[in-house]
Amino acid sequence: MKFRLEWQRGRHARGIDQLDPELPMFFEAESKEEAIVLALEKIRKALALGEWCQGVLLFESGKKESVAEFDSGNTYKDFYQNLVSRP
Repeated sequence: MKFRLEWQRGRHARGIDQLDPELPMFFEAESKEEAIVLALEKIRKALALGEWCQGVLLFESGKKESVAEFDSGNTYKDFYQNLVSRP
């Protein structure tokens, strides 16, 4: 399955994949659960680079289906709960 992290960028108008080539916006995963884990890794890495990020993880299945929303302004615990609590 294909997933996409759609970033609503902060003050710095740069893509997350420009910060680090290991953080591509498009990636593949076997399931939504795996996609969430991969997204969390990418988000954690972006935060470590000092990048503010907010956006949505999308499932690319012909139509865009939101899997999870994230906002790095939240605490990491809230951030994680928001991602994993979505159906």
